[in-house]
Amino acid sequence: MKFTATLAVVLALGGCSYLPREPFCAGAKSYRGLTRRTVEKLPANLRKAVEARSGVTFETWYEGQGTAVVIAASPGRGDIAFTFSYVGNDYRFESEEQIPCLQE
Repeated sequence: MKFTATLAVVLALGGCSYLPREPFCAGAKSYRGLTRRTVEKLPANLRKAVEARSGVTFETWYEGQGTAVVIAASPGRGDIAFTFSYVGNDYRFESEEQIPCLQE
């Protein structure tokens, strides 16, 4: 009986590891498989590519598996995710989408 209770607690805590660490909202966007990076580590050429699209304030970015996603706040448009594919330091713009919030 004690083993069953311990197992239940471990499984419940393990399930909580996927809960968002930021405020959750309906339609939250998850970037599983990508590593979250600080804005300070955003490559200069990627920063310029996003700045050229609109006046934005950088919030965070993700990278991995040949994909980079830059999250930026745009005046009057909210949070926008700019998606790029990359090889080395060569970033190619793929898409732009408005996101309600992030889920980690």
